Amino acid sequence: MTSLACAFEGCNKPPAHRGYCEACYSRLRKSGRLPLLPKRSLEERLFASFTEDQSGCWLWTGTVVGTGYGHLRWQGRNRPAHRLMYEFMVAEIPDGLDLDHLCRVRRCVNPWHLDPVTRRVNIVRGDAPRLQKGKTHCPHGHEYSAENTIHYRGSRFCLACKRERSREYARKKREAQNAVPLNVDR
Repeated sequence: MTSLACAFEGCNKPPAHRGYCEACYSRLRKSGRLPLLPKRSLEERLFASFTEDQSGCWLWTGTVVGTGYGHLRWQGRNRPAHRLMYEFMVAEIPDGLDLDHLCRVRRCVNPWHLDPVTRRVNIVRGDAPRLQKGKTHCPHGHEYSAENTIHYRGSRFCLACKRERSREYARKKREAQNAVPLNVDR
C-alpha cells in the first residue's frame, strides 16, 4: 500500500517519486543522500519484463534493439534477453551454438520456443533462404535462367548484371586513361 505522505520526516506533502514529494526527492537526489534502491535479482528482472500472448510467446517488454531482439543489462554488459532466460530456466548454451526461435518471433523469450542449434541450421530454418529461392528475376529484372546465372559459394548472381558492371568499369578506366592532363607549366 502506498503512503499518503512524503517519507521524509516532518513533510506531509503527497509522495511523487520513490515515496518522497517532489521537493524532498530533488533535495535528497542533489545532495547525494537519496537511499539506493535494492538490486533486483536476475529472476525478478526477467519475469517483470515480458507479457504472454495468445500463441504462448513471452514478448519482451524491456529494451529492444534494432534487430528486434530484447536486451537486458546484466553483470556490466548488455545481453540478449532470450539467452539469459534460456540459461536461467533450462541450461547453459553450449559454445558455438545459437538459439533458434522456433516461433520466428525475435522478441519472444519463452525458453520452450528456443532451440540451441548451429548457425548454419539456424539460417536454413529461417525465412531468408525460402524467400531467395522463390525469386525468379534479379533486382534489375533479368531472369535467373541456367544461361544467365552464376553460382558461387552458395549464392547465385545474374550474369547480365555482371557483364554490365564489367563494361561500366572498363569504360570509366578508359576515360581516366584518355583524360588530358592539366598544363601545370607557368
